[in-house]
Amino acid sequence: PLVHERLEVELVAGHALLIRWPGLSSGAPLVLMAHQDVVPADPAEWTTPPFSPTVFGEGEDETIRARGAIDDKG
Repeated sequence: PLVHERLEVELVAGHALLIRWPGLSSGAPLVLMAHQDVVPADPAEWTTPPFSPTVFGEGEDETIRARGAIDDKG
């Protein structure tokens, strides 16, 4: 909530946020960018349900197989 209260927040094209965080000096600006999207997963290409985590092994050998619901690029 404080981001929206203290920084300059602009809604772009009805769904993207552009947030400006003014610096304390006149130095060169810095750009931090990321996006999130949901990419479809074809269950036929998976040996386990892609959006349902399946635990394999035990102890130190334990692993989780699942495809994330959100793809984040930072």
